[in-house]
Amino acid sequence: MDIEFFHNVFATVRGYVYQYKGTLDGIESVPHHVTDRFVALNNNPMLVSSVVEVKPGLAVLYTLDLYPDNDEFVLLHDLLIKPPEVVVVETPPTE
Repeated sequence: MDIEFFHNVFATVRGYVYQYKGTLDGIESVPHHVTDRFVALNNNPMLVSSVVEVKPGLAVLYTLDLYPDNDEFVLLHDLLIKPPEVVVVETPPTE
């Protein structure tokens, strides 16, 4: 799952994707559970996010804001598309 995968999943080119490291066994609503855990750990009830279970047992959360990693969430990708570096090659003057 590279950055382009997450650009497509979340339909955006900026923001942050975090992997949920907790267990999802027996969880009925993965998006609800993961969002609740992220909100509680970051003490931000106004958080705007989206959660996707990309495969069984692996959930990721997208948000526009950067938060520090913790025991349950680790940053996977900064989705900002950075412009390519411009390399200027100078040619020596000819005589």
